[in-house]
Amino acid sequence: MQVTTIGEKREVAFYEGEFLVKTLEGKAELTQAHRLRHRVFAETLRWVPPTEDGEEMDMYDLWGSSIGLVDRGGKLLVWRGSCLPPDHLCLRRNYVCCCHRIT
Repeated sequence: MQVTTIGEKREVAFYEGEFLVKTLEGKAELTQAHRLRHRVFAETLRWVPPTEDGEEMDMYDLWGSSIGLVDRGGKLLVWRGSCLPPDHLCLRRNYVCCCHRIT
């Protein structure tokens, strides 16, 4: 079993059937993620206001990782952000209903 040091940046990439699950990197992939998020959170759910550039981003993008499910043509179909910022702020703010206590 390979152990990863906390804070060490690691990439994910594997195929699940015909789809690639991978860490999103670079401007083109992250732009696709931000546009997909805008379609979901601003246009469909209306949880955030629409933006002029059609991209949805938040402060967690500064230190989080984005994982995507990509088709063979390179189109991002599913996005999932993940972060554990200093002092577990994201968990406390967004998932308090799911957590009994975070230390």
